[in-house]
Amino acid sequence: MEIHEILIKNYKQLQDFQLKLSSTNSKLSPLSLRFLVGENGSGKSSLIEAIGLIFTRAMHDESPGFEYEIIYSVINKIGNKTYVYLTNQPGRKLTGRLQVRTHSQKSKVKHAKIKEYRFSEQTELHPNRIFSLASGPNNELEDVLLWSPLKSLHSDLYDKDEKISSGREIEINYLESLYKKFLLEPVCLNFDVKTAVYILIALFFSMPRVEQERVGFLEKRRALLQDIPGLTPVGFSLTIGEKQIQSLRVKKANSENRKLPQFIDRFYRLLEHSWNQSYCSIEHTNDGQEPKVHRNFYFPMTIENEDVFRVMTIGEEEISPLDLLTTFMVASRAGYLKEAHIQFSHGHSKQILDENELSDGEWLWLCRMGLVLLAQNGNVDNVLFLFDEPDVFLNERWIIDFVSDLHRYSQVSKFNGKFFEKGYMNHEYFIATHSTLMLTDALPTQTYIFQKRNRTKENEIELEAAQVQVSTFAADRAEISARLFTNKQRTGTYAQEKINQAIEERNLKQLNLIIDEVGPGFDRFRLEDVRLSINPLAKD
Repeated sequence: MEIHEILIKNYKQLQDFQLKLSSTNSKLSPLSLRFLVGENGSGKSSLIEAIGLIFTRAMHDESPGFEYEIIYSVINKIGNKTYVYLTNQPGRKLTGRLQVRTHSQKSKVKHAKIKEYRFSEQTELHPNRIFSLASGPNNELEDVLLWSPLKSLHSDLYDKDEKISSGREIEINYLESLYKKFLLEPVCLNFDVKTAVYILIALFFSMPRVEQERVGFLEKRRALLQDIPGLTPVGFSLTIGEKQIQSLRVKKANSENRKLPQFIDRFYRLLEHSWNQSYCSIEHTNDGQEPKVHRNFYFPMTIENEDVFRVMTIGEEEISPLDLLTTFMVASRAGYLKEAHIQFSHGHSKQILDENELSDGEWLWLCRMGLVLLAQNGNVDNVLFLFDEPDVFLNERWIIDFVSDLHRYSQVSKFNGKFFEKGYMNHEYFIATHSTLMLTDALPTQTYIFQKRNRTKENEIELEAAQVQVSTFAADRAEISARLFTNKQRTGTYAQEKINQAIEERNLKQLNLIIDEVGPGFDRFRLEDVRLSINPLAKD
């Protein structure tokens, strides 16, 4: 999928916000990447949140609480592109709370025929998945992608139930089906410090079912592990409350005539299949509450050869990586899965480590790139990734490799009707960043700068965003920083003050002193120039 235009009114700092996004030459970058840059508080994160709210609400016939227009495109299985115009603005003819138009041409989609049926039923127009991974404690995407739409659906159910009358039961039933589907067959998944471990378990304990996809998957998984030399996964554990297990068993026993939801059923069968490897533990509390009994399941990693780890199975059924990931997330959200941990060995040491022994940077790198790799499934297209400051905690080496590895881990074997060939799915990545190093891999058509403008009459701040005018691609980092972020300042303020003071005083002794400390670059040239003007015989 690809977002082309967006208008937002009255969401946080985005009061009357418009942004048109350009298409990138696929020969230069086959991925749809959108880099959002700007100062803190300039609206980058708010735009990412707003996009998440628009889709999570629209897919359930809801409105996010602010006005918007959006034009985006999706590509179907045979390669045809459909442009979608979606709005909730008052004064428009709306079906429920939304107006939806589609067309094969972007220039004509705003004036195309209005779709008369619910957007929630038009699943071919939806993002197939929306994924995000929190980089820090202040990330609000869990609320955006889960709790906010759930509360909205719950509110609608309550309102309809209060006003129920003859003929309204169908509407109530439909809302209930949307509510259950949102929880039990989720499209939108945000991973935080607790749930990101499911990404690594799915990555290392499962493989694609299609043989042609497995080869590339294994190669990329091996390369990702090599980013942390000596790290080898050896197993993972799941902890489930005994009461939750009993509840699952009762539901399973009562579901003979009606199956459990797909992912809950898979989770239950996974536990039953591994029951002999489980054991009980007791959690005591300090508040006088009754001790809690948990059941712990351990799944060891068996290495079939140097590169191929055991494939997760339930009986004869192999579980694909994305299905395993979704199974754990659904079980966690439903309250059945209390916690999970993955264990590693490191180098030749016999010591076993869990995920908490990794640094923040190692953890986020493995989880984020692992999530990208898990999404490269031939049956899952049009995925939207929302990455807010993915450079946080990463070392410079990984930031240098970030865009290159996005391309690397996004490449898949696609069937063209005759044979498999390397290519890319139609996913889109929104990336809010402050990293000038990451921007050296960003093309002008992929990079959008957010700026604050003062309204002269109202004395208010207005946010604007537009494509960068000067390319950052392969540019010098200091030049990017000077032009985009620091008003042409290339060094830290303290160093700049000392350099300017020495230049203004024109004291040769002080100039010699500071020149001995200044590294290579423009400011050293300035100092050398002043020193030579004072003493032409002076040498570096």
